[in-house]
Amino acid sequence: MFLALTIPIAHPFWQMSEPNRTFEFYVVLEHISLIGGLMVAAALSGRKKAIL
Repeated sequence: MFLALTIPIAHPFWQMSEPNRTFEFYVVLEHISLIGGLMVAAALSGRKKAIL
């Protein structure tokens, strides 16, 4: 949730001019990828492990 809220609050790339806009957009993409990775980790943590 924190990462999702930082995008509009701390990284308003749509209001910036180049080259800062491109840099902030890359930071936003990084946040989105981190959110996706954390969601995958949370989904996989709930799986039961097979006993071998």
